[in-house]
Amino acid sequence: MMTRIPIKLEERDALALSKLARQEYRDIRQQAAVIISTELKRRGLISTTDAPPIPPTTSQPVNPATLA
Repeated sequence: MMTRIPIKLEERDALALSKLARQEYRDIRQQAAVIISTELKRRGLISTTDAPPIPPTTSQPVNPATLA
């Protein structure tokens, strides 16, 4: 089950996230999910076997300004 969580980011953070998403060939929302999941695993809050990794996508990156 996927849960949507709207978040607000500083413009610099949104731009950096968008840049990283393009480098990783992911949608900006998928990239944010990967970062959150990775950090939760690193801190031991979730098991590393709970879910498969989020694969890259071929869709176009989302403009951070449209997420507000």
